[in-house]
Amino acid sequence: MWMKRPHAAAGLVPAGRRWPQARWVGAMGRWKRVFKRAACVAGGAVLLYAALGFLAAPPIVRALLTRKLEKSFHRPAAIRSVRVNPFTWAIRIRGLSVQDREAGQTLLAVEEVVADVEARSLYWRAPVLSRLEIVGPRLRIVRLAPLRLNVSDLLKGWASRRGREPKAAFAASDVLLSEGRVELAARARGRPHALTPQRRAHPGFRTLP
Repeated sequence: MWMKRPHAAAGLVPAGRRWPQARWVGAMGRWKRVFKRAACVAGGAVLLYAALGFLAAPPIVRALLTRKLEKSFHRPAAIRSVRVNPFTWAIRIRGLSVQDREAGQTLLAVEEVVADVEARSLYWRAPVLSRLEIVGPRLRIVRLAPLRLNVSDLLKGWASRRGREPKAAFAASDVLLSEGRVELAARARGRPHALTPQRRAHPGFRTLP
């Protein structure tokens, strides 16, 4: 004959005591609630990270790069669009341009820049790229007068700062340049000469130690 499980009401088991099976079921219920909360927190963190990467990062990167270009070239600069993938750390820049001091002319233009950023950038606090692809760069050099170019001010400024300022920290493992074009023109002449270098690949370069 099977014996019935005693009940606390019958006085055979203390009221505050639980059977092992009931205690196990209660513990599993508590762990399930903990896991559900952790899953909700993790899911919310991933959604927040994705929102910041896809929506908030592009305008910030665009503003910072535009400001950096204007500071470096001392000329108006613009970027049409920036896309950031926060999960692959890939940045795609389209429509980069730097205006020349001559009205209506463009000094430098790039159709597209694709950069794959590595996690080591956080350690070095500098851009470390596993791939850098530059598509459609165009540079316009104009001879304004004897011994004077439209970029003479930039050349003088860079030469004067050489050796005084530390080199910009940067590293890229794979660099690809395609569809480039350099225009050489003289103000007194009409049609400029164009140099169109072929597709170039470089294994990489770095200024980091």
